[in-house]
Amino acid sequence: MTTLAPQQGATTPPRPVTDPAKVRRKGIILTVTAIVLAIAGGIAVTMYVGRLEAEVGIKETVVVATEPIAARQQITEDLLTTVELPVKYLAPSYILDINDLIDGNTTALINIAPGEYVQQNMVSRNAGLEPGSRAVSIPVNGITSVGNSVRQGNYVDIVLSYVDREGVLKTEFLLQNIKVLAVDTLLPEQGGVGGVGGQTYLPAGADGEVELAPSSIVTVELTPEQALEVSHATNFGKELRLIIRRLDEEEMPNIDPVEFIGSQNP
Repeated sequence: MTTLAPQQGATTPPRPVTDPAKVRRKGIILTVTAIVLAIAGGIAVTMYVGRLEAEVGIKETVVVATEPIAARQQITEDLLTTVELPVKYLAPSYILDINDLIDGNTTALINIAPGEYVQQNMVSRNAGLEPGSRAVSIPVNGITSVGNSVRQGNYVDIVLSYVDREGVLKTEFLLQNIKVLAVDTLLPEQGGVGGVGGQTYLPAGADGEVELAPSSIVTVELTPEQALEVSHATNFGKELRLIIRRLDEEEMPNIDPVEFIGSQNP
């Protein structure tokens, strides 16, 4: 076999020279493109999350049992947790704050299973009830509850309007300096935003807005004798009205009834 000798004077072709400026420009372009794509991706994710939030609506925390709770068992913090639930799906009876249940005076009325939302009709409270006292609920509306302003912890006077045996329309102070235990069975911590304790929320409307539900029940602390008076007045009187007192005012003056003699509608 014959081996060809390399030709005299032959050289290796030179490598092309890369322009450093062109390399930098290319790097800058790639970097800017990556940044733009990242920003676009972030905007897309934000818009998607925003759409999901709009569909779900405002959320509120609700109390859920983590362990089986037996009827008559005292409720403690280790038996509970909270989860978020869209306000539009929030039942008025749901309890929103664990602190409402761990005061040492709350027990279960029924068996509560793990994972079950804890509701007002599942528990019994004796919060703030003195020995020998009774908790009595009074039906109210926006007018008779001082424009829905009555809150747990207020002291109120109870005013009764009625017709006496002679057909005289009368209004008088039935009881004075009475402690409010709860409003609609919700304690202040359940009011959520804005310090509107004692209130719950109506389901969200089509536009996603929520409104405070009007008060319908006020629970007060009474002696057994006072409980009979209020029950009788609720059943046979024309109207019971609550008047909010100053917290530092404990005087209970004797105030004469106001009378109106004249025709009245049945």
